[in-house]
Amino acid sequence: MTASLHTTNGDPIVGKQVDFDVLAGPHAGIMGSDVTDANGEATFTYLGIAQGVDQIRASFVNSQGVTVLSNTVTKDWIAFVAFCFGDGTAGPCPCANNGSLGNGCANSTNSAGANLSATGSASVTPGNDSVVLIAAGQNLNKFSVFVQSSTEVPPIFSGDGRLCLGTLLRMYTVTNPSGFPVTTTSAPDPSSDPSDPITVRSAALGDPITPGSSRNYQVFYRNPDESFCPFPMGNNWNLTNALRVIWSL
Repeated sequence: MTASLHTTNGDPIVGKQVDFDVLAGPHAGIMGSDVTDANGEATFTYLGIAQGVDQIRASFVNSQGVTVLSNTVTKDWIAFVAFCFGDGTAGPCPCANNGSLGNGCANSTNSAGANLSATGSASVTPGNDSVVLIAAGQNLNKFSVFVQSSTEVPPIFSGDGRLCLGTLLRMYTVTNPSGFPVTTTSAPDPSSDPSDPITVRSAALGDPITPGSSRNYQVFYRNPDESFCPFPMGNNWNLTNALRVIWSL
């Protein structure tokens, strides 16, 4: 958050302490302060560890000893943010095989490409993690591999798709169903193994997730038609878009 202090003549007020208060929301009660710089600006940053909308206000004491209040702004802490699209909005796919808006690159059986989304509560509290990653639009009857990374990288070509994750952690491998025209694959599957949520598996694989941190996810899946995107531009796999999950308490 940035607060800007100016006189009635528009001149910046330099060297003045500004106090920031989170008035309401999941982080209500957090406070901070900063001193205005040469532009009359003071900033406030805090770590969000819960989902919801915070209301934040700044204040300072003027030269007459009167406390001056700013307007109130909001910060919406959301759990799921999609990125790394193969729809052409952020760069081309390897063989100009752009998918539909918000999806990954097109594959040999679905010109719209595959999409990754999620449902549930992104909580690190034991027993409260109910996040389910949902991939839709992959090739039928092939493998999908759900991967996790704590880092993002600029998009690079990978197989017939685009990859935006750094060091990869292989989380779940699932066989796509045979439904047509669009297949949907989920992981983890709480009905078959409720004791294996993302936070538990991530910790077991050496990457414990803490509140306020984020992890990024993408799905690799087989796209075996080599004529669709011939080597060396493509290969026999593709990817969904990526999804950033912000984990809370």
